Amino acid sequence: MNSRAALLKGGDYGPAIVPGKPGQSLLIQVIQQTHKELRMPPEKGDKLSAKTIANFRHWIEQGAPWPKGNTAHSTNAIRSAAAKSTSSHWFFQPRQTIQVPIVENQQWAESPIDQFVYTKLQEQKLEPVELASRRVLIRRATFDLTGLPPTQQEVEQFVNDPLSESPAFAKVVDRLLASPAYGQHWGRHWLDVARYADTQGDTGNFPIPGAYLYRNWVIDALNADMPYDKFL
Repeated sequence: MNSRAALLKGGDYGPAIVPGKPGQSLLIQVIQQTHKELRMPPEKGDKLSAKTIANFRHWIEQGAPWPKGNTAHSTNAIRSAAAKSTSSHWFFQPRQTIQVPIVENQQWAESPIDQFVYTKLQEQKLEPVELASRRVLIRRATFDLTGLPPTQQEVEQFVNDPLSESPAFAKVVDRLLASPAYGQHWGRHWLDVARYADTQGDTGNFPIPGAYLYRNWVIDALNADMPYDKFL
C-alpha cells in the first residue's frame, strides 16, 4: 500500500489492483470480504461501509490515480523526514551535564528535579501549591504504591515521627516498596498489558489451572526489584 507500483505487483495472491477493473482487483474482493482466503478487516462485523467500498471501486475504475512524482524520491523524502524528527527528539540526544537552575524558594525545591520544575512554574507565572501535611502525604504515597489506604496506626506513626520530614517519609516509602501489596498493585498493570486471565476467555472461557503461577511470578518479580531485562 506504500506505492502504486507495489499495489500493481501485489503478493502471493496476485496484483492488489487491476486499474479500470475493480471486480478483478484483489483489494476490492478483500474489503468486500468476498475473497475465499483473505478478509479485511478480519471480523465480518467490522466490514467497511458501502460508501467507503464504493469510493475504492471508483478510484480503481478511474485507473487508480496516484500522486505525481518519483516513488523512490517520495520514499527517500519520508525516510529523511523521519530521520530528522528522531534526531531532534531528546531521547536520541547524547547525554550531557545540565546546569541546575537556581531558585528562590529553596524550601519547596529540595532536589535538582524540584528546581527544574519550580523554574518552569515561574516561567508560566504559576505558584506551586502548599506543602502537603504528613497525613496527606502518607495517604498519597500509600494509595500510589499499594492501591490501598494507610492504616490509622501507620498514619499516626508517620505524623508523630520525630525525624524531619524527608528521612521520615523515606522510611514510609521504603516500607511500602517492601510490602507484598506493592507487587500486587503494580503487577496488575503488567498483567493487563500481557492480557492475563485465570480463564481461557473467548467463547469457551474454561479455567486454566496453572495460570496463577505466572501471576504470582510477576508479583514476586516486582517485590524482588528484579531488573527489567531479566524480568522480560
